[in-house]
Amino acid sequence: MGAAKGGATGVTRWMDGKVAAAEGGTRFLDEVGELPLGSQAKLLELIHDRQYFRLGSNRKLEADIRIVAATNKDLAQAVKDGSFREDLYFRLAVLPIRLPALSERPEDIPLLAEHLLERSLLRHRLPRLDLSRAAVVALAAAEWPGNVRELANALERAAVLIAAEGPAAVDPRHLFPRAPPPPHADDTLPFQEAPRPSHAQLIQRTLDQTRRHLPTSALRTARARYY
Repeated sequence: MGAAKGGATGVTRWMDGKVAAAEGGTRFLDEVGELPLGSQAKLLELIHDRQYFRLGSNRKLEADIRIVAATNKDLAQAVKDGSFREDLYFRLAVLPIRLPALSERPEDIPLLAEHLLERSLLRHRLPRLDLSRAAVVALAAAEWPGNVRELANALERAAVLIAAEGPAAVDPRHLFPRAPPPPHADDTLPFQEAPRPSHAQLIQRTLDQTRRHLPTSALRTARARYY
């Protein structure tokens, strides 16, 4: 929230903090569920009183800001667990908006992927690249438990890999480099391009083909991990 001159080691002038920097605008608080309880108390005071102190100062300053907070945690459950203040939860939950996971909206993945790929290319100053049709199908079929962050990382990794190879388009092998190329589910589409319901059939076929090379315990483990 800023610091007064002499309020901390090395502070030789008045310094604005993040609240002052957002004056008249919006302050976005990401991962608000990770705040320690002490910081939660300070945030509650800011939201309630619309006032705050700079570090090392006893003069209250007015805060003209709007606060938008985001979290991956279930804050209602965190309140029950005692890791999140109930009064702060109700102060923040004025207009809750639930953003569905990528697995719930696969139709959004192609547009998101194009945007995230372009952003990665600009960041690394790389030439333009397109997503191949196979790459789009593979992206839409993947689960993405890490949601947009995981998708962004996969596309950034693909952009860097392609810079070393020189192809003109992103293919599934750039997006999923760790996945070994399995037998084709329908003799035309590789695993990452196959529709999600075909994955179980593909894995079963692979197990049947390699049965003589694997012990029974390994087969049971492979099936258990997938199903």
